[in-house]
Amino acid sequence: MTEQNGQVVECTLYATAFNVSDLALSTLDRYIGIVQSDSVKEKVLLLRAYLAAGESDKFEAGKKQLPLCVAGGAMKGGRKLEHLMRYS
Repeated sequence: MTEQNGQVVECTLYATAFNVSDLALSTLDRYIGIVQSDSVKEKVLLLRAYLAAGESDKFEAGKKQLPLCVAGGAMKGGRKLEHLMRYS
């Protein structure tokens, strides 16, 4: 994420919402690029189809498989405040 003064703010990118061991430091711009990629786009279209068909259980399970960005710092070991290594 870019602030008005040009600084890049760190965030932590997880492969999925509950896979806290598979992480990377990132920026919001990079996360948006990943979310807009074809592989994630296909998953989102499938999730939208689940919603349209009233299959909320499949939707809820599927959305947890999308990449997750925790903005505002570098995390290690989880997404909660006690896992914040460095605030940005």
